Amino acid sequence: MGKELGVGALLLSWLQYLTDYQDNEHNKRILEMVKVKTFATELKIFHTMKELSDLDQQVNDFIKENNIDKIISVSDTCTTDDKGATIGIIRVVAYE
Repeated sequence: MGKELGVGALLLSWLQYLTDYQDNEHNKRILEMVKVKTFATELKIFHTMKELSDLDQQVNDFIKENNIDKIISVSDTCTTDDKGATIGIIRVVAYE
């Protein structure tokens, strides 16, 4: 099976690509504008809906408190235990 990247890793790979080609003025402007914030939460059985709602609220509060006008991307990826069960979620928000 091929290597799988989470959505956060894909976003960071894209930012690394832009970093590698900083001589391009357009890429320099993008790198100066784009910021990334990561949020995480543990998922417990029978509490998932509340935990996801709390994660949404945490992200929304961050956006409001920081007067963020432009969201570029919101991506979720799950974390798993050694048996493959989902135990958490990581949300990556890219914004200007």
